Amino acid sequence: MEVRDPFAATLNADGVALRQADLTKNGFTIFSTCCLHDWSLVEAREHLQSVFQGVYDRGTAPPKPLTNVDSQFTFSSPPNPGGSSSKRIRTQHIINIWHCDSYFHSFATSKALGKLVAQVCGWEHRGCRLAQDQVWVKPPGAGALSFHRDTTYFDFLPKEVATVWFTFDATDGSDGTQGEQLGPLEYCRGSHLWSLARRGSASQFFDPDYHAMLRDAAQRELAAGDGSAWAQECARDLQVSKVLAEAGGFSIHNGNTWHGSGPNVTNQYRRGIGLHFIPGDVVFNLADVGTLWRPYVDPEGSSQLPEKWFPWVHVPSD
Repeated sequence: MEVRDPFAATLNADGVALRQADLTKNGFTIFSTCCLHDWSLVEAREHLQSVFQGVYDRGTAPPKPLTNVDSQFTFSSPPNPGGSSSKRIRTQHIINIWHCDSYFHSFATSKALGKLVAQVCGWEHRGCRLAQDQVWVKPPGAGALSFHRDTTYFDFLPKEVATVWFTFDATDGSDGTQGEQLGPLEYCRGSHLWSLARRGSASQFFDPDYHAMLRDAAQRELAAGDGSAWAQECARDLQVSKVLAEAGGFSIHNGNTWHGSGPNVTNQYRRGIGLHFIPGDVVFNLADVGTLWRPYVDPEGSSQLPEKWFPWVHVPSD
């Protein structure tokens, strides 16, 4: 069966130099127009709903599935938190949906997307591999996700990660919906240049004051006083940008960029996926491999990443 690339005819590398400059200076770059074929956006939503119903067409569940799978689930129905109406409605999270679903397998391992990421990140001569995907679906009424960094959760050397976040719903209101009220991803400009910080706890990740850890990181950066003039300016004058895009739009951010998202105060779901990419030459940091990555480490002690679970999406160029 022929595998169609969701991005084949609609994703291109126009303006790569400007995208590289944006990523280098601000830590992120936003592609606000849809880059997917019409059929691809439809399939993204349909296959995501199927996975929420517990249907895995590749024959295996994802490593981190939903905690409550419902065979009758639809995105057109409001969520039912169960019990007390005051019970918190949680953001739904799936790790490595590409393991279990054919559409998301082609989506996450797209060579067209891999080439673009390699170009924008300057990895053409190192190649680019998929490290992980994470589905984040915010039901109506779901709370905020605290600002954090991605890199601290990836136990690789060198510690380089680029994240591509796709929205499957219009966060710019272009489809007549409530747009940014959905709680789209937000970035703090220049924060990728700040010194490295510890990872937050699970309880902090859902703090209603979702900018708290960002402010703390900025204060630490200012107190240290050893960053570049631009890093210091960005810590002193926090400027946060929302990813306002059409359904099928996306952003690319440096794994050190502080980011989070606000609550979904609309009556519709906010559906999206983050794809985490790494340069082709990274290896496991065997001195510090957490439980998330340990199942993929060679039991004989090799630090190499197995291609089965970390597929190449762009091979190195000469």
